[in-house]
Amino acid sequence: MQKRYLVFGAAGSIGGEIVRQLRNREFHVIAAIRSHHQETTGRKFTQLGAQCALIDDVSDRACVLGYFRQFPDAMLDGVVYSVGHCPPNGFDDAIRYPLSQLPFDKLTAEIRMHQTGVLNVFQLMLSHVKDAGCFLFMSSAITKVSDDQWPPFLHAHYHAGMIAAEDYLIRGMRIDPAVKSRGIKIHRIAPGAVNTPFHHGGPFSSSAVSVDTVGNAVVEALECETVVDRQITNG
Repeated sequence: MQKRYLVFGAAGSIGGEIVRQLRNREFHVIAAIRSHHQETTGRKFTQLGAQCALIDDVSDRACVLGYFRQFPDAMLDGVVYSVGHCPPNGFDDAIRYPLSQLPFDKLTAEIRMHQTGVLNVFQLMLSHVKDAGCFLFMSSAITKVSDDQWPPFLHAHYHAGMIAAEDYLIRGMRIDPAVKSRGIKIHRIAPGAVNTPFHHGGPFSSSAVSVDTVGNAVVEALECETVVDRQITNG
C-alpha cells in the first residue's frame, strides 16, 4: 500500500523540496500550506500529484484541527514539521537586533513556530499516525555553534534558544508513553545554513548545504526503521 505523509511548512524552500522528493518516490503526500499559497504553490503541488491541506497557523489549535475536516479518515505513515519564517529582507533582517533591542514580536513568532506549533502538531496528529509510523522535525545545527565560533555579527541567539527548546520537546516526545507503546519514531534533522533564497548573498552562502541534500536526508529518515537524529553541515 502506498505510504502517506503530511508535510507542514510545505510552501517553504525546504518543505517544498521534501514534497517534491516524496512525490518522486511515488508516496502519497499531503502538503500543508497557508490559504494565500493556494493559487501558486498549491497549484504546483497539485501538478506534482500531491494534495493540499489549508492550515494558516500551526500555533492555533483550531487551525490545525481544520485538517481533519479536510482529511477526516487519512491515517498517516509520517508527519514532517518543516515550519520556519523568512523575514521580508532575508538573512540581514533576521540577525539585525542584539537581544537588548530585539522586538518582542520576533521572539513570540519563534515561540509560536518552534514550541507552540511543534506541540500542537504532535498532540493533534498523534492519533492519526499509524503504529510504527513517525514524526520528523526540522531543527538546526545553530545550537551546536560554540561561543568561540559564534560570529559577532550574528544576533541570532533568540532563534537558537527557541531551536534548543524545540530539541528538548523532541527528546520528551521520544520517551512519551503514547509514543513508545505504539513504536512511533521521532526523527530530527538539523542542517546548518541551507542554500535557499534566505541565505543567498549572505556570509554563509558559500558553505551552505544544498536543499536537495536536506530533502534526501528527510526522505531517508522517514523510511528508516530506527530513530534518526542527524546534523548536516558542509564543514
